[in-house]
Amino acid sequence: MRPVVIKNNRSLSVQIGLSPNADGEITYRIYSQSDESSVHSAGTALTISIDKAEAVDIESVKKRCGNFKTGLEFYGDKTEKQFTSSLISVREIFFNETEALALLQLSSDINESSYDFGRYLTFMNSALATGVFGLHPEVLSGKTVTELLETNAPDIPFSLGGFAVLQSAMPNTCYAHAVSHEFGEYRTFDIELLDLSGNILVRFENLAVRPAFMTASENMGSQ
Repeated sequence: MRPVVIKNNRSLSVQIGLSPNADGEITYRIYSQSDESSVHSAGTALTISIDKAEAVDIESVKKRCGNFKTGLEFYGDKTEKQFTSSLISVREIFFNETEALALLQLSSDINESSYDFGRYLTFMNSALATGVFGLHPEVLSGKTVTELLETNAPDIPFSLGGFAVLQSAMPNTCYAHAVSHEFGEYRTFDIELLDLSGNILVRFENLAVRPAFMTASENMGSQ
């Protein structure tokens, strides 16, 4: 499988193929060639009943994390050159070397009347940023996200063990909770979106990331 690559600001059509199976599962493929030769993601989706997960103790997580940054200290003062303003929703972040908790709040670009997709897009982007950027060694050492991206290839999602939506309604303010794990050459995370009471809204399991640009030897070694 290959990442989606946009060259020279040209447009790229990406298709999603869905195939229902007899057992109720849905096989999916995301590709960008008519013959499906360039597959970017593939897997299985299904609808299941999930018991309500135990709420996360927000205050206990803050105490474990110990360190704190405001949103500006996290992103840096050149943020809008790197990100669309509507996707910047981290207002504060608590962290240690393996765990981070970020308070997320919609910007004025996405207001109370905005449709839910805009909220999901913003908060899922910021949830990934909480883990991928918030727990990056160089950010933990003091760099802002902007400084990190000026000197490093960004880490992008490479594989995902599981994804679940536990509550469909998305509030205007919530938390992102990320825990990192060691998994060979990749950084992996469990990431959750939480309401202000700690109830789980969305969960990413075993999300693996790697640098967007790898040398030929690194790429061959990962296959």
